[in-house]
Amino acid sequence: MTRFLMTAALAFFSATSAFAQDVDGSSDHPLIGRFEGARITAYDVRDFDEYQFPKAAMTGSESESFQPIEGAKTSIAYVLPPTASLAEVARNYEMSLAEAGFDTVFQCADAECGGTKLAYEIEQFPLPRMIVDPFNYRYLGVTPTGEAGEIYAAVLFSV
Repeated sequence: MTRFLMTAALAFFSATSAFAQDVDGSSDHPLIGRFEGARITAYDVRDFDEYQFPKAAMTGSESESFQPIEGAKTSIAYVLPPTASLAEVARNYEMSLAEAGFDTVFQCADAECGGTKLAYEIEQFPLPRMIVDPFNYRYLGVTPTGEAGEIYAAVLFSV
């Protein structure tokens, strides 16, 4: 069975004026929108790729914490408005994805995630397109219920 993968990465930047508009050719994924006032800083779509989906805290080996999946993949990094808090953005995505029929596979906040281990192992865009503070981040991994097929959404939040 073909698997489809969608990742969305969210990161706060202090210099938001550098990203006044979305990067050319980018758009939100149809299954997961954006936080109001956010701008896309990095965007990549692949017809087929591999991804290590975080499914548990990284306290042991990588093989215990990640589920290898493959399929179509969309990766998006956003810069968020400076007035938004990490808790506000994470809760907004959690509620929106639940309302859209997604079940939580795994969610955590920095130390609960395995601290810097998960922050360094999870796939990210390179600097400066995405900046994640390994001591202050949250992660939300979800998959839909019902007939939607195999879709995984990995959302990383940082300030």
